[in-house]
Amino acid sequence: SQLNSFNIQAQLPKGTSYLTLFTIGLVRYEAEDYEAAIARFTKALEFVPDAEQGIAQDPNLDALYFYRGVAYFDKGELDLAITDYNRALEINPELVEAYIGRGLAYYTKGELDKALADYNQALKFNPELVEAYTNRGVAYYEKGELDLAIADFTQALKINPEFVIAYNNRGNVYSEKGELDQAIADYTQAIKINPEYANAYNNRGIAYSDKGELDQAIADYNQAIKINPEDADAYYNRGNAYSNLGNKQKAIQDLKKAAKLFAEQGNTAIQQQVLKRLKQLEQD
Repeated sequence: SQLNSFNIQAQLPKGTSYLTLFTIGLVRYEAEDYEAAIARFTKALEFVPDAEQGIAQDPNLDALYFYRGVAYFDKGELDLAITDYNRALEINPELVEAYIGRGLAYYTKGELDKALADYNQALKFNPELVEAYTNRGVAYYEKGELDLAIADFTQALKINPEFVIAYNNRGNVYSEKGELDQAIADYTQAIKINPEYANAYNNRGIAYSDKGELDQAIADYNQAIKINPEDADAYYNRGNAYSNLGNKQKAIQDLKKAAKLFAEQGNTAIQQQVLKRLKQLEQD
């Protein structure tokens, strides 16, 4: 049947083949089958004359490079993603999504200034872009420019007051600054909008823990784990809270669970930290 399918494909008009492959690529991308998506997008490019030179006869060529870039990014192939975002922007210099995508790739590589430049460019074309403010805020946070990060998350919330990620992120910055009550207020607002937001419970738990309100912290970690039983961070944090309350048995139980989850999720560096903490606890 594969051969028949190929023969039918070959007999379609060239434009149809291109659009068909592009569409199948998008379907595979949505199914998180990035390898297959990249293969379809690459095959579609064979139907475009001078595609490699970036000469756009087809109005969708910028989108094709953009989506292949996104698929490369999600596969973790950052340099290939950046190359495709570059091609998309050569064809369409106003494609704001490509600036955001490329900014995210640079951010993931640790090239924060390049990431910031791309988010700035996206905002130049569309000053109402919540995603650009949010991503730029995270980049500022990583650079230690906490007030600029807060300003960006605040701007994102002015545009979309229901954007829970911005509340959570701004809460993290307030927490970093030691402004724990403001952090708790932001996490609480995020939870009010989305009561299933496990990260916000975990982060609010950390803020309560930093304030010494360990029972409140444990209640939040419980809720995070109830929503997401694979939340290794919440197990680790709850284990530490139990340890601080003197409940050694529960602390050890949680840290063992956290270590197991971190290992399963491929976070071996953090797993080693947890095992070290566990060893200390068992020796005390």
